Amino acid sequence: MYSAYVNSLRRYSEQRNAEQAAGRATEVAEARTRLAPLRERLARALQQIPEQVLADGITWEMMRPRLAGRKRGSRSCHCGEWGEAMRALGYAPRRVYSGVSQPVKMRWFKG
Repeated sequence: MYSAYVNSLRRYSEQRNAEQAAGRATEVAEARTRLAPLRERLARALQQIPEQVLADGITWEMMRPRLAGRKRGSRSCHCGEWGEAMRALGYAPRRVYSGVSQPVKMRWFKG
């Protein structure tokens, strides 16, 4: 009698583990299809920016909120990844000197 109970617990445990693994697999698949690559998200964000702003140059601080996720706890991309994506889209960085009292800013221009 005791062995039948233990066997039923094992079957239940195996069934429950299989269901949880299947649920995790579907969550991972959904997350991969939901998240677009950074280059695509960046291209969409750059299309929404007016030409005059693009002519003045793009800064990391300007684009960071546009690339942040919408869910709680999501964060923006790393600045190095952003730089690689900007280079892949044909943008090049330039330092902009605005005066003695203000710091040097890095801006990205289409070029």
